[in-house]
Amino acid sequence: MRPPFNRKDCLTVCVVGLPYLSNFTDFTALENVPGVVVYYTRRPEEARAADVLILPGSKNTIPDLLWLRKNDWEPVIESHAAAGKPLVGIMRRLPDVWEVRYAIHIIRRATLNLYGA
Repeated sequence: MRPPFNRKDCLTVCVVGLPYLSNFTDFTALENVPGVVVYYTRRPEEARAADVLILPGSKNTIPDLLWLRKNDWEPVIESHAAAGKPLVGIMRRLPDVWEVRYAIHIIRRATLNLYGA
């Protein structure tokens, strides 16, 4: 899916497409939340427009961290957080169900803030 640039009618959620992304389907539930558009990218410039940035779990953490650095993700992640936008990091140490529920909670909260509810 192409990133939904300039969308003001929804909450855009970008999942960083790590090379060793763990459990790709973890975010399927978010795709079914009304008013939320989820997209995946490996290109940092496509993440800049996101309302929410998700750093997913990894099957191979060190190579994925090195990949983030090599591909200039650090400034994008830092500027996203500095702008006060939600940044969600998924840790594999927690049960999957809890992770997904927590991510959905963050997204819903951000959606309420976006729409002023």
